[in-house]
Amino acid sequence: MRDLWIGVFEGYARACYEACTVITTLYRDNQHLQLALGAEARKLKVIANGIDVSRFQCLSCASQDERPTVALIGRVVPIKDVKTFISAAAIIRQRIATLRVLVMGPTEEDEAYFKECCQLVTELGLSDCVTFTGSVRITDLMPTIHVIVLTSLSEAQPLVLLEAGCIGLVLLGTHR
Repeated sequence: MRDLWIGVFEGYARACYEACTVITTLYRDNQHLQLALGAEARKLKVIANGIDVSRFQCLSCASQDERPTVALIGRVVPIKDVKTFISAAAIIRQRIATLRVLVMGPTEEDEAYFKECCQLVTELGLSDCVTFTGSVRITDLMPTIHVIVLTSLSEAQPLVLLEAGCIGLVLLGTHR
């Protein structure tokens, strides 16, 4: 079934690429696949993801006097690899007893995975420092964060890193 689905998708892509006058993507690496599926190079355009810099540049970084805080901003779903973030928090907590850990993002998309993440927090003894905030306005919490962590298994253009970098937060990420 997987091979059939891929074949159907590729057929749709070829038909669309032939009929289009402009083929737009969010980042240049997508163009390799578009070319492989028959898109003409002259039709390819990139409109890069971006952020509203003015929304973030007026925010300040957390003070060094505040409780040390690390955060993952993203949906609580397997592709964001929240479990790796929680496991890393356990290691950091061994060195920083006052650590505050935020998982900022919706939890209802994959309720089973969210439950597994909550269980991991309990198993690692992190219930007193890890908070799942659910959906929040990130500009309200960013000034209380010292480090933003991205553990996603796959990201095309992680906007959260652009946003965090805009206010000067420390950025840590993994790429697999």
